[in-house]
Amino acid sequence: LGGGFGVGKGFGPEVTLGHELKKALPDVDIYLVKSARSGTAISKAARVNFDPAGSNNEYTALIRRVEAALDDLEAHGREYSVEAFFWMQGEADALDRHNLPGSAEPSGARYGVNLCNFIESVRGDLQLPDLPVFAGGLPSNLVSTVFHGNTFSNAPLVIAGQEQVARDPGLITFLISTDDLSLRQDRLHYDTQGQLELGLRFARAYLKHKGVQGADAPPTREPESKADGKARDGNKAFHQYTVEISPDGHTWVKVADRSTNTAPATENGDLCGFEPAEARYIRVNLLKNSANPAVHLVELRAFEAGKR
Repeated sequence: LGGGFGVGKGFGPEVTLGHELKKALPDVDIYLVKSARSGTAISKAARVNFDPAGSNNEYTALIRRVEAALDDLEAHGREYSVEAFFWMQGEADALDRHNLPGSAEPSGARYGVNLCNFIESVRGDLQLPDLPVFAGGLPSNLVSTVFHGNTFSNAPLVIAGQEQVARDPGLITFLISTDDLSLRQDRLHYDTQGQLELGLRFARAYLKHKGVQGADAPPTREPESKADGKARDGNKAFHQYTVEISPDGHTWVKVADRSTNTAPATENGDLCGFEPAEARYIRVNLLKNSANPAVHLVELRAFEAGKR
């Protein structure tokens, strides 16, 4: 076997990932579920993609493969917990030939938004809202690579998108550097040693995250001020939104307006009070997250004043 991609007899980072985890956690059974296909993008601009909203794509195959593996464990009476999601992808989105459907804008320009949607869709479809994600960053020199006549001029856009998402630790736990990993002669795909080292870095990132004693942190591509969900300016991320209520789902009344908010978010969330009103529906219009290009809502609670 050799370091590989696509289909065939190649292996990937799962080999050293599994061995390194088992070495550090000898009393724990390690189960790995792999889903991979060469040349896949997140954007629906590509023929083969991981777009959750697409049809007949690799995203559906990924979810089905994981669900089938978990069903098999349950059928054999094995207890388990899903501990992590490891993700290495982005080269296809960096190709200069991929534009957004009906637009001249390169698909790489929306990689950050697409990656946010992908992560949240995986968590939602697998019903694992807190699933840690460990991602490999694209190498910074990809922009100079030529592969079968294809160039990767959108690589800086994809890398910027990865770093934007990684500023929110609730989305990506570790963004691992791949700049120094060795490559095959095509100067695009990792060779045997590169695949093995990538697996080691994934394992070390997970062990560091879990606080395993003696675990060394892998090289990471640390976005500016990632810690604690901080934004580029060094302040904690802030969120802008409005809240509306409705008795019937058709007529809406705005009861809270945070559209100009710049106060940093806290672990206690936001409390929006308003005059008592009868309503059956609540709608939150998410406008901005200063930490990354996508917006997301973790939890919403409604209660009578004084009874929370």
